[in-house]
Amino acid sequence: MNTNTQVPVLIVGAGPTGLTVANILARRGVAFRIVECDAGPIDQSRALWVHARTLEYWSRLGIIDAALTQGRQTDRIGILVHGQPTGVMPYRGDAISPFPYGLILEQSKTQRLLLASLAEYGGAVDWRTELTVLSQDGAGVTAVLRRPDGREETVRADYLVGADGAGSAVREALGLSFEGDTFPQSFFLADVEMDWELGHEQVYLSLAKAGAFAFLPMQGPRQFRLIGTTPPELNERTSLEPHEVEQLVNRQSGVQVTLRKTNWATVFRSHRRIAARFQVGRCFLVGDAAHIHTPAGGQGMNLGIGDAYNLGWKLAEVLVGAARPALLASYEAERLPIARAVIRRSDQLFDLEAGGSPLMQYVRQWVFPVATMLMTRSTWAQRVAFTYLSQTWPAYPDSPAVMAAGKAGKTAGAGERAPFARLAAGDTIYDRLTGLDHQLLVFGDTPAGLAELLRHYDVSVQVVALGENEAEARRSYGVVEPTLMLLRPDGHIGFRGPLTQLDAFAGYLDRHYMRRAERGSAQPQPERAQARRGELTAASAHGPDPRFVSSATLIENV
Repeated sequence: MNTNTQVPVLIVGAGPTGLTVANILARRGVAFRIVECDAGPIDQSRALWVHARTLEYWSRLGIIDAALTQGRQTDRIGILVHGQPTGVMPYRGDAISPFPYGLILEQSKTQRLLLASLAEYGGAVDWRTELTVLSQDGAGVTAVLRRPDGREETVRADYLVGADGAGSAVREALGLSFEGDTFPQSFFLADVEMDWELGHEQVYLSLAKAGAFAFLPMQGPRQFRLIGTTPPELNERTSLEPHEVEQLVNRQSGVQVTLRKTNWATVFRSHRRIAARFQVGRCFLVGDAAHIHTPAGGQGMNLGIGDAYNLGWKLAEVLVGAARPALLASYEAERLPIARAVIRRSDQLFDLEAGGSPLMQYVRQWVFPVATMLMTRSTWAQRVAFTYLSQTWPAYPDSPAVMAAGKAGKTAGAGERAPFARLAAGDTIYDRLTGLDHQLLVFGDTPAGLAELLRHYDVSVQVVALGENEAEARRSYGVVEPTLMLLRPDGHIGFRGPLTQLDAFAGYLDRHYMRRAERGSAQPQPERAQARRGELTAASAHGPDPRFVSSATLIENV
């Protein structure tokens, strides 16, 4: 039996990336289906290092408090050489992010956090549901799904998001290559309960001739994630016995541990691969479906969530009729170069951690510990290291979705992530970046025509007036003249220009957003509007979300 349904967005894959897209759409009242071939949420911890940029996204999604409660903050890494402590590497970004640390939080908990958040808006995953056929035309996407009972269902969607991992059925159906390599060196991951002399208070990285070994404390007494290189004779294994994990660590890392219990242990080979495209027509790839790389630096899940947030807010703006469909083309333009850069960086870290050449062995054992000691004395070096790992560095200066007018500032250019800065009232810029609205930073006296200009558009905008007393914000944003900056829902600067050039700002808005006068011709078809009301809307679940106020309301406070 084949049934037919219609929905604005079909999301294939319910890991952290797919669930991030779903959460954004749910909060904007956009109907969707999210399907997953697994039988339910994962039990294994898998990825567990959450970086500052992801925490910033979670703050805007309203799940940050739950994440911080369930996770373990870490702001330093103890360095061991041949098992002996040689120093502590600070991992702090106090002038970079409101979350100046890493968070150790298992992927299984991340998935459940996002599922619980989605449920608050009436959303749920269709588990044990598999994509079997995919096609598209100029008006939409047609997908055939196989349900748990074997029944086939044909779904017609405006857009499809492939978040279905490295073996992506969506990517394969689109005929996209997944070019790259497999590294000969294998790694092991193990979640254990163990005893050792160094306690349970911080992360440790042990550098040895055989490679690098990481010891990450998780919540619960004596609970650790162990990560390390494996000797050649274990390269073809897929799992390890508990006694083998203990022997491997004690023999190769220089550290002596006693394992009380092993919850999970696996051996894996690292790959570096990237799809040729992240968008084909009305179909998009996010996360591991688009790119995979080594686990060095804990970049993978964080990169995927960044993809999902970038795409999610754009889909939402288009489907509520606030933005032009052409805005979606900026997803690939922005995220593909970032993915390539992250792959290069993780390769560099991987070579440091696992490289078998005499040079890398020397660097790992002698040069890196010295660099760590220097870092403890250099605020600049600490800032560089934090930025390098925390994914606060990506910027989109060449994106078709950003624009700079007038003379460029020395910092905070169009496409860059909004800098962190403290305000005179005692809060920070990031305290003002709430929900999924755009924020309009006004450095100077508000122009008389700004309120009237914003009334022409139906995009949600929070106006943040920053006066002459905001010295730190002006310095961080490189403001030397009255300036206007539009921050997108992902916290990147979409437009920057002088307050005197409102015509340039209007041109930017016209290029990417719909005027209210145009909305009549761009409204969704009646059946799509009915799907929004019937399947999932934030309003039907909770009433209107107070975070999503129209620009017409907000400009009254200008």
